[in-house]
Amino acid sequence: MTKQILLSFIIALFFNANSEAQVDKNSELYKVIISKDSLLFTIGFNKCDISQFENLLSEKFEFFHDVDGVSDRNKFLNDLKTGLCGDRKNYQARRELLPESTEIYALCNKSNQGKIYGAIQIGVHQFFEKQTGKSEKFGSSARFTHVWLLENGEWKLSKSFSYEHIKKQLKTANTSLFDDDAGIEKWLQENKVPTLGLGIIENGKLEQIKVYGEITKGVSAPYNTIFNVASLTKPVTAMLALKLVSLGKWNLDEPLYNYWIDPEIANDPRNKKLTTRLILSHQTGFPNWRWMNEDKKLNFQFDPGTKYQYSGEGFEYLRKALEKKFQKSLQQLASELIFQPLKMYDTRYVWDKNIDPSRLAIGYDKDGNAYETVKNKTPNAADDLLTTIED
Repeated sequence: MTKQILLSFIIALFFNANSEAQVDKNSELYKVIISKDSLLFTIGFNKCDISQFENLLSEKFEFFHDVDGVSDRNKFLNDLKTGLCGDRKNYQARRELLPESTEIYALCNKSNQGKIYGAIQIGVHQFFEKQTGKSEKFGSSARFTHVWLLENGEWKLSKSFSYEHIKKQLKTANTSLFDDDAGIEKWLQENKVPTLGLGIIENGKLEQIKVYGEITKGVSAPYNTIFNVASLTKPVTAMLALKLVSLGKWNLDEPLYNYWIDPEIANDPRNKKLTTRLILSHQTGFPNWRWMNEDKKLNFQFDPGTKYQYSGEGFEYLRKALEKKFQKSLQQLASELIFQPLKMYDTRYVWDKNIDPSRLAIGYDKDGNAYETVKNKTPNAADDLLTTIED
């Protein structure tokens, strides 16, 4: 009881002295802290990747546990290595953060123009145990409070409070559909796949997210890894166009020459046949990309509407027509009509200051050479959309 009173007093001091209102779940601070939490537990704890703790714990780290007492950084890491992770072959533990339990509060310095120097994270998590040859069983639930501080520009966990441990499952945990992590990781290594993201949707709801592999050499990929989804950009552009149609602001069958004519086909009368419907159904007659032609110029390879041929050029043609009509970039239109309403805050056509490069999955060729990161300043309606599994 004395320890719980002391912990409550310390936590109350943090809130009364430093914190303001809870930050919005769509804020950059919230996403950063959740990302660090994922690295620390989903990767570090659940997979016994000690390097995650070594990277994220402050040199002045202190751990306060209502059962096991106080530990400094060295003792905490040693206990982790020799205890939980020392008998990994026979024993496994998994930590699960309860949905909607997390609250994050910014720590600001009023004498320094209100600049954020840290954050307080509180929540509830529960632990599950599994021994070799046995099914997983529930261990305990507990409340936690983490104090994150910016040290030389890097987020470090400075204080961790773990308290109110109870042998009661507060909420049924999702049974993981990804029950062979070791097998998947082995498959990735054998096939030289650096990063894999998986999402499970049931009854229209995203139930589980799992990201495997490494974001860079030696650094495990976080759950909110950002992927360049290449041609999956096209369905998003199609959704935007159809949203405008449903709002009565765009017509599927209106000729696009009213808004845009590409100079390279200006003298071909077939440009007057191009409509949004033909573009979205790949019936423009365009090549996939003009640079694939010998002369590198755009042309019609058949009359629009007479055949099907996959074409990124068609979607780019549509983009230019939309931008001329609405005097807004494709990024602006998509943000207003799709990304913001659907809370897709990690999705964008262009590279901007809001992108966290440390979460970006790098593409590689078959020989393991990294592709150059695409940093579009102008939206491409057919390619290079950046997004996460959750978005």
